[in-house]
Amino acid sequence: MHRPEKLSHRQTVIYEFDMLEYCYQKLAGPSKKLTRYEQNVYIECFLLHYQNLIDFFGKEPTRDDLSICRPDDWRQNRQIDEQEQKNLCKDGKKVRNEYENLPAGDTISRYLQPCTQ
Repeated sequence: MHRPEKLSHRQTVIYEFDMLEYCYQKLAGPSKKLTRYEQNVYIECFLLHYQNLIDFFGKEPTRDDLSICRPDDWRQNRQIDEQEQKNLCKDGKKVRNEYENLPAGDTISRYLQPCTQ
């Protein structure tokens, strides 16, 4: 088994959407009955990709994070002016704040964290 080649930045974002949709379909689709372990695997996978997308849309980027706020990293053959970039970033932060209630500690990472008390 070997690690696949790194996708382009744009393909990485698309991959996150694709995996989120795939996991959702496995959990909510009319497929065969999943075992408890299979359900847990798909729930964790769904949450992981969901968290990645929430961070892409609303987390302040650091280092080499892909972010809606840095469209030059992922856009393809499309100019994004400064005002549109500001709007994307502002709207992304709004989405993240809606789905990650940081002050209350109600975050996705709480469900994906290592074994703690």
